[in-house]
Amino acid sequence: VLTAADLPRDAGPGVPAATGSPAEVVTVAEAEKRAILAALAHTKGRKGEAAALLGISWPTLNRKLRDYGA
Repeated sequence: VLTAADLPRDAGPGVPAATGSPAEVVTVAEAEKRAILAALAHTKGRKGEAAALLGISWPTLNRKLRDYGA
């Protein structure tokens, strides 16, 4: 199971700064790309394990990596 602790600190919208500035907004595609990269980092590049961690098939992971240029 992928948890928030597995993701880079900048992987999500985050908490608004104390100044009241809006939080960073990311697209669903960007959030998915970051989750994939975090899963690959967590599994030391093992795509089969990363796909299982994300709950997707290995071919789907490969397609998404190709689509995102990662």
